Amino acid sequence: HTSWPSTIGFIGLLLALGGLLMVIGSFPYQFWIADIYTTTPFSLVAYLSTITKVAVFGFMVKMGQVMSHSLSLGLYTVITNLWAIVAALTMLIGHFAALTTWNAAKLLAYGSVAQTGFLLALLVTDPHTYAHITYYLIIY
Repeated sequence: HTSWPSTIGFIGLLLALGGLLMVIGSFPYQFWIADIYTTTPFSLVAYLSTITKVAVFGFMVKMGQVMSHSLSLGLYTVITNLWAIVAALTMLIGHFAALTTWNAAKLLAYGSVAQTGFLLALLVTDPHTYAHITYYLIIY
């Protein structure tokens, strides 16, 4: 039995996650990345593919820490399973789409999508330390 405010909170959380996933270009919002990267100057593409992802993943790390402490175990399991599915689909789509393109800008775009999937997979692995994500984002 769930109460009305917790249901609204869960829907709000899913909508917020959807917005964050769109900003970083992961599944199911990966389709716009290739179009943007092919028509944008490289200096702006470099900015879009790094800074925005670092900011969003920093926020998602903090959100994951808060969720691990404040949500019930069942609801937290649903959210982490959702993240794992989105991560797997993002990596698969990014890698397979990169195999089918000959355009260098699209290859960069699909590589960026695949890296986003890898970072999403790291979010699911350890909800308390996130040292591996911090290291990866510094190198990224």
